[in-house]
Amino acid sequence: MMQTRLIGVAFMAVFAATQALAQNAASTTPDYAPFEAGSAPAVRLPSTMGVPVTGVQPKPSAPAIPAEKPGMAVPAKPAQMKKPVAPKAPRPAQNPGIAAAAPRYTAGMAIAGKAKVVDGSVLTVGSVAVRLEGADAPGLGQDCKTAAGLPWHCGEAARRALAEVADGERVSCVVAKQSGEGASATCSVRGISDLARYMVERGFAVPNEQGRRRYGAASAAASSSRTGIWTGTFEAPWTWRIRNQ
Repeated sequence: MMQTRLIGVAFMAVFAATQALAQNAASTTPDYAPFEAGSAPAVRLPSTMGVPVTGVQPKPSAPAIPAEKPGMAVPAKPAQMKKPVAPKAPRPAQNPGIAAAAPRYTAGMAIAGKAKVVDGSVLTVGSVAVRLEGADAPGLGQDCKTAAGLPWHCGEAARRALAEVADGERVSCVVAKQSGEGASATCSVRGISDLARYMVERGFAVPNEQGRRRYGAASAAASSSRTGIWTGTFEAPWTWRIRNQ
């Protein structure tokens, strides 16, 4: 009788320990949210066809040096000649009185030519890189979110919106100021007097500090009609660029 009772007590102890371990494991297991289709953009994996398992090539083994034999003379190694080092030319002293180079593009300068769209607010006109003055579109790799919180490629959509009216067309621009190696300018194309305003009205660009007054009303109208990037939420293009430089 005593032996049966001891076996029962041992069984209950093992059962209690098992339950405690199961509860502990459950408490440490993270709760994962269910996956929703479209919650993340598809990622194309790089192909591995033809890539060796290891990219390390075996180093060629050094030739064996014959051991010296009694009475055998070992030829001496030829002395290596050091190459003469040419003296460095002294650097010219900087003259603080020399003024910086004048900008290539100044306010009022006209630029015209066939356009090639880079993104929703940058294009090349002829051979000049031009940024639309007063407005900024999402970066080419930038994603926005729909009203349901799903990401979509708003940067690529903005590029297509500008390309539909300007890519391959003759564009005329009036420079506002130099921007990097190019110019910030107000540009027009056949049927559209201001490309920056055109992009803001369609919700694919937002006014920056320079265009806040000029395009503020157009941006408010696009926001009210929930068009373009205003259909959901988005990060300011300039903030996105700073994070992804």
